[in-house]
Amino acid sequence: MPRSRFSYLETHRVVHQPGSVVHCSSENVDWTSLFACICSESPFEGSFAAVKDHLIVIPLGKPVRIARDINGERQEQILLPGSATITPGGADFKMRTSSDGGAYDTLHIYIRDETIREISGEMFGSQTTVDLPPRVGIMDDILRSIAYEIRKMLMAPSPADRIYAETLSRTIAAHLVRPLMSGRSLKSNETHKLTPQQCKRAVDYIEERLGQNLTLAAIAKAAGVSTGRLNNEFKRSMAVAPYQYVMNARVRRANALLTSSDLPLAEIALHCGFSNQQHMTRMVRRAMGRTPGAIRRDR
Repeated sequence: MPRSRFSYLETHRVVHQPGSVVHCSSENVDWTSLFACICSESPFEGSFAAVKDHLIVIPLGKPVRIARDINGERQEQILLPGSATITPGGADFKMRTSSDGGAYDTLHIYIRDETIREISGEMFGSQTTVDLPPRVGIMDDILRSIAYEIRKMLMAPSPADRIYAETLSRTIAAHLVRPLMSGRSLKSNETHKLTPQQCKRAVDYIEERLGQNLTLAAIAKAAGVSTGRLNNEFKRSMAVAPYQYVMNARVRRANALLTSSDLPLAEIALHCGFSNQQHMTRMVRRAMGRTPGAIRRDR
């Protein structure tokens, strides 16, 4: 069953504290597997009821002092910019924050519990249960890099980023789950690939719907595999991840239309699945080293 958009109403609404301002969020970009927002927060103290999904908070500009009571434990620390504090789903907590100079900027990322459970099942077997522990102020280069990719998407939102957002949410889930499974054996699927028929069904589905808002779940359904299998095995079969294949296909289609038609650039962008002409220009220049306008002039 397709997932619905991950809404702010499903979160703890931590950023709804007095004096807080949300600068940008995924509320209106139709992401289903994660919710994220960038905000300025004023120091606060509050109690928060548990929600189902898992929260990661990363300070962006300056250190933040935090005191948190969660799962019967008192946690106090100065959070450095780029560090991560994890609040697992299902946990009530109380928290107090402060920062020199008042307000501070943060990135909030929620990962669906369903994604955590899917990933743990794919990695270690369907009977595996995972309980994420509350963490505070951890310095994790991989998690920070993924979070900053999400921040970039929030600052320049595009409907075409939906597959990438799904991929990043699954990558975060795998990164959080794997250390908890010390001593357990990974499922032996490292060499599995999609069959040629499954690859063809996935590729045909993508190519026929480049102008639409593609999702991993829909591509996986067309190929006749699970979302997890598509995410893991598509790259082994095609040498690129699903998100990158979609973007490459959109660039190829745009290049073909730029050199063979007189359609306006904005129309080509929408036909190829880019959110607007500026998004197409950015992706084409990144892939081909030239702007769409230059390609058209030199045809």
